[in-house]
Parts: sequence; C-alpha cells; structure tokens
Amino acid sequence: MGEFIMGDQEIANAPPHPVYLDSYYIGRDPVTNAEYKKFVEATGASVPQHWQNGAIPRGLENHPVVNVNWDDAMAYCNWAGVRLPTEAEWEKAASWHEARRIKRKWPWGDQFDANKCNTSETGIKATTPVGKYSPQGDSAYGCRDMAGNVWEWCADWFDENYYANSPRENPRNDTPAQYRVLRGAAFLVAADDARCACRDGLDPDGRGIGFGFRVAVPPA
Repeated sequence: MGEFIMGDQEIANAPPHPVYLDSYYIGRDPVTNAEYKKFVEATGASVPQHWQNGAIPRGLENHPVVNVNWDDAMAYCNWAGVRLPTEAEWEKAASWHEARRIKRKWPWGDQFDANKCNTSETGIKATTPVGKYSPQGDSAYGCRDMAGNVWEWCADWFDENYYANSPRENPRNDTPAQYRVLRGAAFLVAADDARCACRDGLDPDGRGIGFGFRVAVPPA
C-alpha cells in the first residue's frame, strides 16, 4: 500500500498526479497458455481462435495467452478467484521504486533497452515466453513482461481525460465508455508506447494476437 506518482505529461496520460493504493498482489507474469488451458478444461470455455483442434500451438505453453477479449479475461478471473488489476495498480507495479521513491519510465529504468523487453525494436514479431527478459527487464516489484510482449487488459473503462478528476485513493474508472484500458504494449509496438505510464483503449469485444492479461488479488 502507499502513494506513487501516476501518469506523465503526454495528453492521454496527463497530468502526473499522486495516487494512494491499498495493499494488493499482482501477477508476476501475464497469464500463460498453459494456465488458460486449465480454465478451458474446467469450464468448457472456448479456446483462443488460433489454437488448432483445441490445443495450444506447440512450444507456446509458457507464452502469454492471446486472442482473448475483456470478457474472456474476466471469466478466467472469476473461475480462478482473482480479478483484473486496475490501471493504477498495474502502473504502480510496473513503474514505482518504493525504496527510492521514484517513478521509472520503463520497468527497469529511464533508458530504453531492447535487450530487456519484447517490443518492435527486437524484430521478433511474436510473443516470447514469460520471463525471457528476467531479471534484467523486471520492475522494482519483480514483475515481468510489463513492457512489450502483450497488451494487458485492466479493470477500468478508458477515458483519456480521467486523470483530471480521478480520486486520489484507489482510482478505478467504472463509468461505461467505448473502450476498456490496455497497458504494457505488445511485441509489434514501439518503445515509446511501452512506457509504464502509457495507456490505450480497445473495444472490450476486441481480440488479437497481441492482447492478453495478468491478474491481481487483495492481500490474504
């Protein structure tokens, strides 16, 4: 729990402002294909559209699950007894260094390094196994893959003007809008959009090869 500085000077991410969050836990990694398969088998949910004959593509078991929309992510969370993080929770876990009381531009620091994440600069053009860039690309809290690899669904509705009037404590935008918040960028996205403060939105029905999620829980 505690305060951090959320946002930056770019229009959709502005203004930078102090936010207080209660205690929470957030997934070290995005949810993987192997984890999502357990949910599918337990519930009979539809598999992501790129899985053939209901099977995870060979060799991708430890890659983030993709081609899941916001409702798919919520269904997984409800089954697993977890929830999606708010975008404030996501950003603090990605950017904040509590011991030094500073905000990092990328999870590891203020200088971009293509050897620490999977963005378009790597030229891989596909997902990579979770933790491939650990520990060098980890956030101060030990979270992995928070820059690149996959965009991650958050709990909030997206409003680029939300920060101007958002509450200081535990903000979460529950006012229905056109889009849900996505954080973290993906493997086809450039470094600037993989900054910790960068936010985007997508129709909650949207699916794609770069859209996944991680989960959060309150303290026990």
